[in-house]
Amino acid sequence: MAVEMFAWLDNLIHTQISFVDHMKPADKHRELLLWEETKDGPRGAGGAGFPDDRIIPLCTRINKLSGICTLQSCAGHPRTEERRWSAPGNLWLWFGERTFDAFVHHASKLAEDPLMEGVDLLYGRYRPDDRRVVASLIFHADDKEPSMLEHSGDVILDFLVNLPGGGDGG
Repeated sequence: MAVEMFAWLDNLIHTQISFVDHMKPADKHRELLLWEETKDGPRGAGGAGFPDDRIIPLCTRINKLSGICTLQSCAGHPRTEERRWSAPGNLWLWFGERTFDAFVHHASKLAEDPLMEGVDLLYGRYRPDDRRVVASLIFHADDKEPSMLEHSGDVILDFLVNLPGGGDGG
């Protein structure tokens, strides 16, 4: 409980309410239209801006939840002969105000799961005047072994579905 309270107070101190653009239903609608265009798009090197095929079902399930929208995703990539780097699974989530507050208050529970590598808040990722605060979830996925994406996805989805006090509509 003390860790949750500390995380909530830390966020409150460092995130001025007037600074944050929380997701509204119209924002989610716009992002989901973009999602529909990109999820079936062409694939380039490393995904090149399009979601990995294996993470699309998880993103679709998250996007059906009230007050939450995926902005970026990666299923993870193992190191290979051709690719000398590996990458863990990653999701960027944008929230409505109530869901954001609930997420921040309970994020430490998600971060404690052994399948999670990190839970962070990202400020203004796209341009200097971007006032969104986005949650970045880093987790074990295809970089470890193919079944890890499903296990980590279940943990993340269960956390989001059962987030107390969330649900902003949209």
